Amino acid sequence: MKKVSFLVFSYLFTLISSCSFRSNLISYQEIKLSSSFIYSDSGRLQFQPDSLDDIIVTPFNTVINGTIYLPENTLDSEKVKEVQKEFQFLLQYYYALTDRHHEYYLDGVKINNLKTINDNYGTDANIKVDDFLYQAIKSSFEFTINSSGLFNIFIGTLNDLYELSIEKAQNGEQSSLNKALTLANDVLFYDDISSEAALIAKTLPTTKEEIENLLIFNDENQTIKFNKLTKDGILIDDLSISLSGMSKGLATEVISDYFSQKIPGANIIIDSGSSSVKATGSRPDGRAWKIAYMNPLYGEAINKSQFNRAEVAFDVPTGFTMSTSGYYQNYFYVYDGEDEFKRRSHIIDPRTGLSVNFMDQVTVFLNDAMLADMYTTALMNTSSLDEAINLFNDLNEKYNQEDAEIVFCIKEKNDRLYTYHMSDLDSLSGYGLPITKLTDGSVYEGDYSELSSSMIESSISVPKREFNLIYYMSSGVKDKSSLITDETIVSPDKKRYAVIEEII
Repeated sequence: MKKVSFLVFSYLFTLISSCSFRSNLISYQEIKLSSSFIYSDSGRLQFQPDSLDDIIVTPFNTVINGTIYLPENTLDSEKVKEVQKEFQFLLQYYYALTDRHHEYYLDGVKINNLKTINDNYGTDANIKVDDFLYQAIKSSFEFTINSSGLFNIFIGTLNDLYELSIEKAQNGEQSSLNKALTLANDVLFYDDISSEAALIAKTLPTTKEEIENLLIFNDENQTIKFNKLTKDGILIDDLSISLSGMSKGLATEVISDYFSQKIPGANIIIDSGSSSVKATGSRPDGRAWKIAYMNPLYGEAINKSQFNRAEVAFDVPTGFTMSTSGYYQNYFYVYDGEDEFKRRSHIIDPRTGLSVNFMDQVTVFLNDAMLADMYTTALMNTSSLDEAINLFNDLNEKYNQEDAEIVFCIKEKNDRLYTYHMSDLDSLSGYGLPITKLTDGSVYEGDYSELSSSMIESSISVPKREFNLIYYMSSGVKDKSSLITDETIVSPDKKRYAVIEEII
């Protein structure tokens, strides 16, 4: 199956080139870093394409930027170019190791990556892998057990189902009814895949007993064996590891450590698509790091002009590690005849095969970007604040995280969880469905059974939703947070949804 590439463009930092600047009468050199594509037919690292159209891969499926701050003239222009190229190569290589869809060749030699491990499921082969991949699989395997399966690396086949459906929804491959619902609600709709997802979920390991013997690690030889799963007395033929819930965080952590050691005195910040952000020190101008926090409503909206990109900001005075998970980049909603719409996203509860629609977004601040990534994925699969707080505290104890901070983002109305409904629309047809305008200029109020999606031009029905987006924060991060008042970021003519509350 072809890997779906979802590009998430960051707006937290502007990171483009290398330059120098002065701050507090001290001059600094600023080296801008950015990720680059992997090509199937050029460069040191190449991949085997699935089709003629499959010619590039985007590392970690997002745009990754960074900045290195140094005393002025520490590195000459040639050294700067070397650092920038090395940053790009490391991101490419680490992604290639954790990609489960493609085979890769480094300087013409095939490498053992995650696809190699998955291809050897149940073969009794011990596969020798690179340090990075060994750490990624072993750490995420242990976290799968420690999170009681709310984070689960054996979710690859389920990811395939969702990735394909999300890709089709984003490409407009919808039924006429789903197109009408999309236009009316300003969010993506697609067919319900819950039955197929539930069947796949039944083949996944979810208990400690099922999980703990699936992977055999040999630290001395750095090999991994992927044993076959027996579930309820039945051998499972199709099982696939996915590292999408942590690989970007690990790459962020490893690369920031690498350049910190390679370039003494450097302060580094890496922004990995806004979901993993790590700064190793303070800003050279002495000011706090200003983090504009993604508004999930903006992230999911098709017509983004009606929402603010961010409504909450954090001022962090020193180095930090921050990870965020949310549904809003890769998702679709389902209409199954009931008033309440069901949301499906790339974050999936492995116990049911479905997305848990309680949290809109979760952010953690702790000292390890890989661990933070896994925290947020597991926490997105909780269904109440109490469950999330208990899991957060339990993970902090298991991983000795004494200073971790948390942000939960939830839609609420009248102190209760709010979800989207058909009855949110201001007008409905006699069938209880959106009213649309067709390409021939006529108004349509039928059941959409006789229409093709290409015949629908626009929606007459529009949503009339009322709710707040509550940001529940632990005390340490709440002290660093604020509602954005800067009119260059938050437009005065748009409704504001954010409310900040302290929770622990």
